[in-house]
Amino acid sequence: MNLQPLIDKLIAFPDDRTAMESVRRLSTHTDDVQVMSALCALAVKAVSHALRNVLIDVLSANPAGAVIRFSDYVLWSQNPSERKWALVNLSLMGCREAKDAVISGLYDPDPSVRQAAALSAGLYNDGGVQTALGHCIENLRLDMATASLDDDLYFRKKEETPMDDDITVKTIFL
Repeated sequence: MNLQPLIDKLIAFPDDRTAMESVRRLSTHTDDVQVMSALCALAVKAVSHALRNVLIDVLSANPAGAVIRFSDYVLWSQNPSERKWALVNLSLMGCREAKDAVISGLYDPDPSVRQAAALSAGLYNDGGVQTALGHCIENLRLDMATASLDDDLYFRKKEETPMDDDITVKTIFL
């Protein structure tokens, strides 16, 4: 079977239905390097939960190959979204073999990557991961407080000045 047309469909990032069909057709070929690379590349870009679930099911057939590729995304990608989703995917797969990627994620400059790594850290009973998680929680606490204040200020700016009750009542009944 020529796998390249199916791989090309995944690389082109098709609609979810076409992607799921291609992923399912490639599911018996997870031992192929190009197939695994394309599946993992799609998994760090996918937005749809349904597509992600199909990808995780298929990638679970070759967890070692997925762990290597997702770890590479966490360690080397310049895109924080790819790093975050690689960690989420590792967590969804129940991976306990990507300690270095999780520790790296816990120290990542991007808060969303640190949050994803913190979720993955619960799978590890390792002193290094637990120490990094402690440092991360301190940073996340500050990030979450800052984000909350930013959201509050944003919504306060968006609010209209409250109308006088008398004007509101008159407007409703006129």
